[in-house]
Amino acid sequence: MHRILRIVSSAVAAAFLFSAVAIAAEKPAATPAAKPAAKPAAKPAAKPAAKPEAKPAAKPEAKPATPAKPGKVDRAALLAKYKAAAPTAVVATVNGVKITKQQLMDALWDWQAPSVLDEVIQQELIKQAAEKKGIKITQAEIDARIAETKKRMPPDQDFDEVLARYGITKANFHARTKSGLMAEKVVKADIKLTDADFAQFIRASHILVRIQPGKDEAERTANENAAKEKIDKILAEIKGGLKFEEAAKKYSEDDATKEKGGDLDWFKRGRMAPEFEKAAFELKAGEISEPVKTFYGYHLILVTKLGKDASPAEKAELKEQLMREQMGAKMPAWFQNLRTNAKIENMINPELPKPPAPKPPPPQKIEVKPAPAPAPKAEEKNESKPEEKKE
Repeated sequence: MHRILRIVSSAVAAAFLFSAVAIAAEKPAATPAAKPAAKPAAKPAAKPAAKPEAKPAAKPEAKPATPAKPGKVDRAALLAKYKAAAPTAVVATVNGVKITKQQLMDALWDWQAPSVLDEVIQQELIKQAAEKKGIKITQAEIDARIAETKKRMPPDQDFDEVLARYGITKANFHARTKSGLMAEKVVKADIKLTDADFAQFIRASHILVRIQPGKDEAERTANENAAKEKIDKILAEIKGGLKFEEAAKKYSEDDATKEKGGDLDWFKRGRMAPEFEKAAFELKAGEISEPVKTFYGYHLILVTKLGKDASPAEKAELKEQLMREQMGAKMPAWFQNLRTNAKIENMINPELPKPPAPKPPPPQKIEVKPAPAPAPKAEEKNESKPEEKKE
């Protein structure tokens, strides 16, 4: 199920699996290294000798240069062409032996029909769920999602080549993308966000002074004291009038945030180091913490805004984040429920009937025996004795 619902992210991850070494190895081949050597070889007075040298040098140059910039193959057009072809059409040859379209179709059916049919069933389930809610996916939405995927890929990798390498056709990717968008919209329609959801967030900035490692305990202690002294001086400057943003740009040792004035954007509990998080969530908007020590070093924290006070534009940004989180949590259960409640008849890969649930054991009868009568007391025994007859 996740293969359908998360295909976009899977394809992006797959793109990163291309070997950078292999790509780098292809680039030198595109630059003909033999050309500078060919010019001196053509200049000697012995012209007949120059020609034989130039010819062999030109051939090796052409061979490695060819794969560097190959012509783009339109695989979609080829698939369409052979889909319409007769069963006897040749789709491949191996050492002169022909493989026909019919052979291919037979192999696809015998090897992959059950798994492909299961995916088609899943897509049909999602489509029906979307139709019940009146949800439709436009071509523009599909194109936008695919464009988003392409933007997230490294610039030196070709999207079509990635699909080809991982055995995904454009038609299949298109269908999976559409199905995933449908599922997202259906689940999103049932998610209701409240003010409490937005109140989980804060927006904060920080200044970091790292504690440098030391070769022994004495050096580590000295480095920690030096970092603490530096962060105290920065705090004193801020209290003296230096703006937090300017102090972050000037002093912070967090390269990822210093140019942004230390801005960490919006976050909620569970995202930061425990010590940092505890201090940050105790602050009010506009307050600056005392130095906070974490694994990374010493921090000063400024809370710039609370989630409950976010602007409409900021809430729209937080809404997307909350939707993604809740969707990830709800999607598996939603799809499982969708499949459980559907009437599915799979003729080529039927599901085995579930065994009946075991019957609970019959309740055991507990016989309650009456408690024995209490023994008579000693006085009662004496009273009950018959009087002796007097003679």
